[in-house]
Amino acid sequence: MVTIINAKEVQTKDGRTFVSLTVEGEATVQFNSEGNASMGALKATIPANISLALAEDMVEARKTLPGRVARIECEPYVWNNPTTGEPLTLSHTYKYVEDSAA
Repeated sequence: MVTIINAKEVQTKDGRTFVSLTVEGEATVQFNSEGNASMGALKATIPANISLALAEDMVEARKTLPGRVARIECEPYVWNNPTTGEPLTLSHTYKYVEDSAA
């Protein structure tokens, strides 16, 4: 189960606009190499063909969808850490998948 936590309007390079929903999966506990626990949840975005008003209502209602956020392998790309500015090469992304595809 994932929860819709954010909605925003996004503009494409060619000027078209659409609504993007951010979904968050269930919280899980991870342990670092020193054995310290932290809790986090994976997030993904879903493009939507609905109005921003409807999308915002879904966020306010904490609407849930069946499925999960999965880590998906992809072509390597460079991501800059917003805190440190350090560039990192990643080869995965996060995607919403339905229960039947999970």
